[in-house]
Amino acid sequence: MDLNKSLNLANQLLASRKINEAETTFKEILNFDPKNLHALNNLGNICMEKKNFSEGMVYFDKCLKYNKNFFWALINKGTCHKYLNQYSQAIDCYEKTLKLNPNFIETFYYIGNCLLKLHKYEEAILHYEKIIKKKPNHVSAIFNKGLCFEKLKRFEIALENYNKIIHIKKSYFLAYLHKGICLREIHSFEDAINSYNKAIEVGSSISNFKSVAKYNLGCLQLLMGNYKDGWKNYEYREKKVKFSKNTEWKGEKNLRNKSIFIYNEQGLGDYIKYSRYLPMLKNLGAKIILSIPNNLLPIIKSMDFDFEILDINKKNQLRFDYHCSIASLPFTFKTSIDNIPNSVPYLKVDKKIKEFWKKKIDKNKKNIGIKWTGNQNYFDDKNRSTNLYQLKSLFDLPFNFHSLEIDYSTEDKTFKKNIKNLICYDKELLSFENTGGLIENMDLIISVDTSIAHLSGALNKSTWIILSKLPSFSWLIDRQDSPWYPSVRLYRQDKIGDWDGVVKNIKENLNIKFILQ
Repeated sequence: MDLNKSLNLANQLLASRKINEAETTFKEILNFDPKNLHALNNLGNICMEKKNFSEGMVYFDKCLKYNKNFFWALINKGTCHKYLNQYSQAIDCYEKTLKLNPNFIETFYYIGNCLLKLHKYEEAILHYEKIIKKKPNHVSAIFNKGLCFEKLKRFEIALENYNKIIHIKKSYFLAYLHKGICLREIHSFEDAINSYNKAIEVGSSISNFKSVAKYNLGCLQLLMGNYKDGWKNYEYREKKVKFSKNTEWKGEKNLRNKSIFIYNEQGLGDYIKYSRYLPMLKNLGAKIILSIPNNLLPIIKSMDFDFEILDINKKNQLRFDYHCSIASLPFTFKTSIDNIPNSVPYLKVDKKIKEFWKKKIDKNKKNIGIKWTGNQNYFDDKNRSTNLYQLKSLFDLPFNFHSLEIDYSTEDKTFKKNIKNLICYDKELLSFENTGGLIENMDLIISVDTSIAHLSGALNKSTWIILSKLPSFSWLIDRQDSPWYPSVRLYRQDKIGDWDGVVKNIKENLNIKFILQ
């Protein structure tokens, strides 16, 4: 075999994107020369091209076995680790390459990206700054640096970075999108809308980009009470289940004597909130087929309308005329703030369950149900949830507090042992109907923004909801009431992360409501 001729041929095939032919030729070279570093490295690259990162790592390891200082094998091995989410191992590889060639400054970018994935934002920023110092117009490094500041909630500095990118490259979609996100976080809503619209403009040729920007714009419009445009843009969200567009119901087609499948798409609180629309579908003459989370089924049945239940995971077995996400019903019914169907209660709890809880409650004191955490898997849970320590001053009041929590953090488990007037039920609250029974026997519910808040509102129980500085669009902005639930009162943070002011306000109002009245 003419080794040089074969290597030239393999390289030409690779450059011409004839990947499989190049792979075959490189393997032939290895049969002749098993230690050929160039062939091993390129076979690893071909594996990465095919997203076979573990296999690629085998080739790069062989390179490094024969030459531990093979620069590109170390770089490429680090990249394989990165794509396998093995970020610490990737950083080890990249740092070795810096010792071999400190002038290859792109390595700082690679390390910064891994640190970003590890949530080590301060360290990542330092690495991005090193490459930006050498390459001031490195827009990817500038963007990721801005993203780190955004994650650290240092929104003003993040905005400086996004503006810098826009100055360099006016078509950089992500800079406009994240600029909108930061402006929203600091409550510069009109500027955020302008930024989202610019993102839509520059990303209009790429449908995925446009959809993300439209969805973000829709959420902000809904938060601001612009339901006409908000619901429309909210439809650009990525839905978990795909059905034929030919059977999608958007409110325009007659449902009389037609079957419609209403599928679950989001969280339990959203299902409770939007379930108010289900009887309205029945009034249109539809045969309703539902996908319902199992723990919500008994309480949804209390709405007293006929429906069939089907498993969304068996969608190939479904037979229906139309389909619609339950979260799309406000859009299909052209919901505005003035016409929200808010007749409550629209959910009910079985009398036997209410009586069961009634016997457990001491009516000689005021009884307050309390929920301070949400689902940890929710993307914004750190902002909406709190902990027992932050609520500690409430328990100085002469009331019985009934925990609506099921799971407790280690810190809360320790802290609640010293709270004599906090009553915990744990596993007795596993179903929403049981939780609803306890709620019905309370004088008041205090909750962060969780499904329990929606359940309590749907049951028409007096409910105080404590909200982060930038809450879910369900709760709008700058108001203490909710058009969705007449019995709800809203308590909002004045500053990001500041629960102290909220708790102080609630404590004062509890005194007014139950002691001074």
